This record gives sequence, structure tokens and C-alpha cells, in this order.
Amino acid sequence: MMFLEALVFWGESIVFGAVYLILVCVIANFIAGIWANNHQRLVLNYRRLQLGG
Repeated sequence: MMFLEALVFWGESIVFGAVYLILVCVIANFIAGIWANNHQRLVLNYRRLQLGG
């Protein structure tokens, strides 16, 4: 009985851990994508200013 309880406990922990990791990865990718877009836009604007200067 203790073995089954431990199995359920570890199973839930692994599932929650996996979901947590997936959420962290998704959020990190989302933030990285926004940052990359903003950074690219800033670089393009900077180059445009230099060329137009």
C-alpha cells in the first residue's frame, strides 16, 4: 500500500514538474521572441537613421 501511495506521489510530482518545465520553456521562448523582435526593430531603426543621417 505504501508503495502505491509513493508511486502516485512521485507520478504526480513528475507530471507537475514536466508541466512546470513546459510552461517555463513556453514563457521563455515567448519573452525571447518579443525581445528579439524589439531588438531587431531597434537595430533596423538605428541603421536607417545612420543611412538617412
